[in-house]
Amino acid sequence: MAAASVSRPGGLPNTEKSQLTLKVVSARPQSPKLPARLARGSSFVEVTADGLSAETKKTCKRSGNDLQWNEDLTLNVTPLSRLDLKLWNCHTLRKELLGSATIDLLDTLRTHHGKMENVELSLELQMENKGSVVSGGELNVCLDGLVVDLGSLPNRGAETDKMLQTECTNPLRTQCSETAESTSSPRRNAQTASADSPGASVSTALTNGETNTDSKHQNK
Repeated sequence: MAAASVSRPGGLPNTEKSQLTLKVVSARPQSPKLPARLARGSSFVEVTADGLSAETKKTCKRSGNDLQWNEDLTLNVTPLSRLDLKLWNCHTLRKELLGSATIDLLDTLRTHHGKMENVELSLELQMENKGSVVSGGELNVCLDGLVVDLGSLPNRGAETDKMLQTECTNPLRTQCSETAESTSSPRRNAQTASADSPGASVSTALTNGETNTDSKHQNK
């Protein structure tokens, strides 16, 4: 299949969608009770691009323990897209998740020098077991159809630094405000404490008494 180029002149990242062919080759799920489940059901792989239901494709169903598809699925993606893959087993009017995996297209493009031309990936399936995530086997796929200019792709490190700088601006202002408040608060507290202390009341009473005595002497 001819690869679709999604590079853009001027070094700007291209977010326009292009077609990507994902071939679901095979799967080797693992679980102590798995053979019995596979024997009484059929399995398929579901692929979703960027969490969009419109970009969700499914393979046909396969039965037995040896899950082989070699089936092509076409998805509309960008170099920044994320693919979520799920292996399902259907039996008795319900389906059970046997494992899931994720493909970050940007990381994959960087690893393969901007070219997705029959790139074979062996993905570790993960599944939840008693509240913890464990290995659920292996899913083999092949990606084809994208060629990009790595120079036009966004630099994640620079974007992360910019986000951190933006997030640190407000906390610094808040910290300065809190510092100013904490500096002025002890003064206010000291004034309040001195006014409320018993010693201050006695001193005030003595002062008032002396003032009254002086006033009486002056009147005489």
